[in-house]
Amino acid sequence: MEAISFGYLTLPQALTMNISSYILDATLDISPSAAPALLWSYYISYLWNYEPDSWVARIAYSTRILAILVSLPLVILALLARPYTSHILFHL
Repeated sequence: MEAISFGYLTLPQALTMNISSYILDATLDISPSAAPALLWSYYISYLWNYEPDSWVARIAYSTRILAILVSLPLVILALLARPYTSHILFHL
């Protein structure tokens, strides 16, 4: 079995996906004026209405968790600092 190297990462060829041949096969029959509609339908199908077990769902879930972890310390600090700043503003 052949292996494909991506810098420090080496994967067997069976685990890699040849996207370029899929795109060429799928778009070979369309005219250039139909390309925006095709891209829009792919966007809606695969990135907006994604399947729950797809790679898009995993990335969306990871992004939500990361957003919560990043914003939680800021929210806590804002709640802790709020009473002190309100007293300073009223004395001015």
